[in-house]
Amino acid sequence: MAKRFGGWLRVGIVLSILWTAGAAIYQRESDLEAASRMATIVYMNCNQPTSRGGQADSQNCEEAASRARSMWLEGSWTMVAFLVLAPLIFAWLNIFLIVRVYRSLTRRERS
Repeated sequence: MAKRFGGWLRVGIVLSILWTAGAAIYQRESDLEAASRMATIVYMNCNQPTSRGGQADSQNCEEAASRARSMWLEGSWTMVAFLVLAPLIFAWLNIFLIVRVYRSLTRRERS
């Protein structure tokens, strides 16, 4: 027997989709920004004149900055997935638990 989705369930699904998109974009952009800041810091520190008075090699500095950015972004998608899915799972389980308890309490009152 197919049940129609209730209005609140539809609202929950729409909010879940919005959360998924919004949280994923926010977290990924945050990771990209932090990685860019780290790469900039590494590049600027590398380009400082050495204590012997010589200039640093610009190519090596760019490679070091690129490695720093890559290391900073390592695992970024895992964090995005965790940030998106963990709260959703927690919220849906709690909502279903609350609804089940509420329905069982209202059934006892009726009988």
